[in-house]
Amino acid sequence: MGSALVETPQEIDIDLGDRSVYRYFNNHIVRFADLDPEGHVNNVAYAQYFESARVAFWRDAGRHLDWADIAGVIATMTIGFRAEMGFPGEIEIGTLVLGIGRSSTRMAQGLFRDGACMATSTAVAMQIDSTTRRPIPLSEELREAIMVLSEGR
Repeated sequence: MGSALVETPQEIDIDLGDRSVYRYFNNHIVRFADLDPEGHVNNVAYAQYFESARVAFWRDAGRHLDWADIAGVIATMTIGFRAEMGFPGEIEIGTLVLGIGRSSTRMAQGLFRDGACMATSTAVAMQIDSTTRRPIPLSEELREAIMVLSEGR
C-alpha cells in the first residue's frame, strides 16, 4: 500500500472523551499481561483494546459476511492517552463513525473506565481486495449498517 491510502488527520469538533457521543460500546477486561514493568497498562495494550472494539464493530455491521475476497486494513491511527490504568479492571470502548468515503471509514473511539475517559483514538479503516490489495468500494448495505451501529438507530 502506498501513501495514496493515507488520509491527512482532520480537526474533530466533538469531544471524543465525552462518553455521550458514542452509541456503540464493547466491554473488555484489563489483563495482568497488559501491564508494563512500571505496573500500569502498556501503551501497546491500548492499541489492542481499540483494535478489538473495531473488529467487533465491523463484525456487528456484517463486514465478516464477505471476508473471503475483501480485507480490512488500517491506513492511519492515532491514540491520545489521558490517564494511566492499572490492574485489575473493566473497560468499555465506544466507537463512532466520523465519515464514510468510497472505500474507507474514519472512526473515533473512546476508552472508559468507571466512567472516566482513559484514552481516545481515531483511525481510517480501508476496505481492499484480498488479491490485488487495492481499495474497493464499500457496499450500500455495509454503509447503512455502519451508520445504524454508529448512530444507535
